[in-house]
Amino acid sequence: PLKDIIERGMRIKYFGKYVGTCLIAEDRKFINDYVVKKIYGKPLPVPYTEVFKDDDLIE
Repeated sequence: PLKDIIERGMRIKYFGKYVGTCLIAEDRKFINDYVVKKIYGKPLPVPYTEVFKDDDLIE
């Protein structure tokens, strides 16, 4: 359900805490580390577990 998807997304530190910018549009390191290296060239949708690892989660 959508509620579970939102809760899961909010446990990712880049989305669950305030960030003063739009990471996907302005943060070159985020784009390179997550989008280019982990998403480009894969069939969509890419499971979040292939993009974000345990150290990306809020404890």
